Amino acid sequence: MNERMQSLYEPSDEAYIDAVAVLREQGELNLAIVNRHKDDGAEAEITLPEGYRVEQVWTLTHDQLYASNTEENLENVMPVITDVTDRELKSWNVPAHAVVLIHCKKATYQL
Repeated sequence: MNERMQSLYEPSDEAYIDAVAVLREQGELNLAIVNRHKDDGAEAEITLPEGYRVEQVWTLTHDQLYASNTEENLENVMPVITDVTDRELKSWNVPAHAVVLIHCKKATYQL
């Protein structure tokens, strides 16, 4: 980390987790969670409306806080996409300094 960036970081008592949910016209539900903490991950509790389930999770993070893609290394920071098969998922681990997008769909049941 360069000196300027290091001088800008000051620990705070404020919350490090920000989250938002969006219900799309197609009935899909998307959750976006940002963990702004420099070192600590967090377990995010997920409470979905009745009938919805998590389908896929997209996580963007890197071990190095200020990592970036360059012309020489275009894939240094890449999202990890996880297909979720646990129909009763109630939480998700949000790594330190990460963005997590959770894609949910209304469950369709076949008799």
